[in-house]
Amino acid sequence: MKFKQCMVEETFKGVRPVRLLVDCGAARKLGGYQKSGVYKLWMNTTKTYFKIICEHTPNNSFNVIQRRVDGRENFNRLWHDYVAGFGSSQADYWAGLNSIYYLTNHQGNSILTVNLQDWAGINKNARYNYFKLMDSTHFRLSIGGYSGDTGDSMSQNNNMVFATPDKLDTHRCAAGYQGGWWFNYCTYAFLNGKYYYGGPYQPSGQFYDESPIVQ
Repeated sequence: MKFKQCMVEETFKGVRPVRLLVDCGAARKLGGYQKSGVYKLWMNTTKTYFKIICEHTPNNSFNVIQRRVDGRENFNRLWHDYVAGFGSSQADYWAGLNSIYYLTNHQGNSILTVNLQDWAGINKNARYNYFKLMDSTHFRLSIGGYSGDTGDSMSQNNNMVFATPDKLDTHRCAAGYQGGWWFNYCTYAFLNGKYYYGGPYQPSGQFYDESPIVQ
């Protein structure tokens, strides 16, 4: 999961930042950085920073907020982990709800892109032209404007608060699905489930449009 918009300080060895930037798009536009990797992003008018993966393509720059690679990272985590973020820049990764909230509120509109691959190696993509976390307490999701070939599964999660196994939703979906998400009795899409490499559908696994995925 990734979206367009980055105040960043480049962290690659031997490079000195000339200014503080606010998102991955600004890293490219104002800082001239075009190498994908981990950046420090600085919150407006504060000395607070957080780290995020910036993915630079020939035409765009994206803030990467979630990635599944090989299943080594456990996504069945508690509330404080999902708020702060966890994982590795080289493998499975969750940017953190605080970071996502800041990035979707500090300026303009955010566009969410979801890139998926199933067990057969088939790739599909979803794009949402509006993506935002509405508050920094419950991290309520606002999402809309779907296009793509995956099916519009995340619109069902619109206006839902984030839930984890220790911060339960009304129908205890987070406990049953074993991961954090914007559940709505429960969900048609769940990208923070257990990483399976194949086999029959598992309710605790990742899925989108009710189809199993690997990344």
